[in-house]
Amino acid sequence: MRIEHTGFPAVSRSGATPDRIDGRSETEAPSQGAVDSVNLSSRARLLAVAKRALAEVPAVRTRVVERARERLQDGQYEADSRLIAEAIIETLHESG
Repeated sequence: MRIEHTGFPAVSRSGATPDRIDGRSETEAPSQGAVDSVNLSSRARLLAVAKRALAEVPAVRTRVVERARERLQDGQYEADSRLIAEAIIETLHESG
């Protein structure tokens, strides 16, 4: 299939190509002293550790949900609106 007249300007094939980037070919060595490196901040490292730890924790605490479901079905569940409100306020304070 060939697409013509897309309305985009023509692309020039001169200049950088996949085998010639920044004026040098893949086989040419970089300038003396030029070294590629990656540095992670301590915050980035901490976030990576937290992400791994979070991946190990189940998204739903099945035991807690099952217990609440059973109590609700048996008519034994009583919601304390004051405790719920306090928990919401505490969570909001912690999140800043």
